[in-house]
Amino acid sequence: MKFFFKKSLASKISASRTTVCSRNLRKKSRGTALLETIAAIVILSIALLAGTKLIVGMMQQTALLQSRFVATYLSQECLELARNHRDSSWKRFLDWKTDFSDGNYRISADAGTPTKIKIEPDDGSVEFFRVFRKNSNFVHGYGDFTGFSRKMTTSGVANGVKIVCETSWGRGKVQISEILTDWRK
Repeated sequence: MKFFFKKSLASKISASRTTVCSRNLRKKSRGTALLETIAAIVILSIALLAGTKLIVGMMQQTALLQSRFVATYLSQECLELARNHRDSSWKRFLDWKTDFSDGNYRISADAGTPTKIKIEPDDGSVEFFRVFRKNSNFVHGYGDFTGFSRKMTTSGVANGVKIVCETSWGRGKVQISEILTDWRK
């Protein structure tokens, strides 16, 4: 019986030590769990912030690329209109350089008659070069303002005329140039 008593007492002492250690561990684990939760929330917040910043950056780049695409189109159209004007002058038996004296111009196809090309010299106003949208056509002078401005600058060079078409908007500009010559010769 003594032996049983000693074993029982020993197990009680051991159990009380385990209980005390268990209580201390629970107290420590409560604090640790709270810290782990806070750390997880901070890490998750940083990851979400980085993802949001990435999405916003991609949206800004998409808007910039879209504007650059439209500006390139408008500048290319400006050169094409200048070529068409040169060719139509030949058809009317006019000197092909008729409307290409040195200076700044706005050039556009008439929205009602796309084959009619208008070349107008700079009048000195800021609004002069603004590009508008009317019936899905880009025009100067009327319609819904697109945020773009386009001008054609001409200068004489040997055996031709240098055409520089520049389209600008709030965040940049696109410039395309070409030398027009009398290709019939």
